[in-house]
Amino acid sequence: MQPDSRHRHLEFIRLNSYHVCRWLFKFAVKSQGSTQD
Repeated sequence: MQPDSRHRHLEFIRLNSYHVCRWLFKFAVKSQGSTQD
């Protein structure tokens, strides 16, 4: 296993988790806003 491919894999995981966190945050804000409406 080459270190370059492993680094790319870690980068992909980091980007993926970042997008998931953003989606969860957006979802939480949306649901919170609907309950306060």
